[in-house]
Amino acid sequence: MVNLTEQRIPGGKATNAASPGHATRLETLGRPHRARGTNLDNLSHRDGSIDGKAKPSDRLQIFFTRLRASSANKPVRQGETTHMHTTLRFLAGALLASTALMGCSEETVSSTNIKTKGIAGLFEVTASSETSSTVNAKLVVGGDESNTYVTLDNGDKLTATAGTETKTMTTGDGAGRYEASFGTGAGGTEFKIALERPDDDDAPNNVGTLPAPFSVTEVPSTTPSRANDAITIKWDDGSGDMKIEVEGDCIFSNSFTAASGSTEYTIDAGEIDSTGVNAEDQETCDLTVTLTRTNKGTADTLNLDDESYFKLYQVRKTSFASAP
Repeated sequence: MVNLTEQRIPGGKATNAASPGHATRLETLGRPHRARGTNLDNLSHRDGSIDGKAKPSDRLQIFFTRLRASSANKPVRQGETTHMHTTLRFLAGALLASTALMGCSEETVSSTNIKTKGIAGLFEVTASSETSSTVNAKLVVGGDESNTYVTLDNGDKLTATAGTETKTMTTGDGAGRYEASFGTGAGGTEFKIALERPDDDDAPNNVGTLPAPFSVTEVPSTTPSRANDAITIKWDDGSGDMKIEVEGDCIFSNSFTAASGSTEYTIDAGEIDSTGVNAEDQETCDLTVTLTRTNKGTADTLNLDDESYFKLYQVRKTSFASAP
């Protein structure tokens, strides 16, 4: 087995190189370069091919830029606009699914080989009622978008505290993922997550409070038409912004945001698109509505990677039937 040793490169970043007989912990793991605002012209060649270095998201954007440009040079007959729009959405969904499959592989690394400052802690608390909440933690190296997960070894552990109750977090859904459940979801409850390490720096100061709870008080009791009827959703507390997500087998998922102070939101007729290309293909189905209120806590970036975060949610779900 080849061990890792630390090398320095300009700018103070640490990278890993193979060296027989030595093993040192990495202060940071060299991050892959993630360009901000990538120039797509540099990735698209004159012959129409796409540079092999292009990310899946860049390839998708190049494809649709070309498709729109091509469509712009062709006359559109009456009645074709809606069909073209729907077709583009179908193509987008298919290409997004294929690019997701290309980039979904995960790597793992033991915490024994990583310094605390090289670990990004992605912490979330989700309360589904005033008596139930779940704490989730993901540990990665390479920043918050990395797919290299850190498994806790050699006595390293995560603890979660809700109010005065503390629990050791256990392995969750996959390597590098940890969770704990609590019997409270009351607004204002303080949560803390601590990374404890016997042989390196601890990261104890990840702190946040749950936002105000709420209940959904009204959704349509009939079966409104997505194309012709406005759909109003109401809740009982206006403390903070509200994100509203709508999903269903017969629609394209969509999301909306209600401003702080609001206790209702109306989705206008036509804002939820059916999946059927033609009218006869469009269906009636149940729509799931997820309402989410968010607070941002404070991650211990003094000790953890600077891209660590702590978010706390109140989440409620409901459903209703909807016709085309």
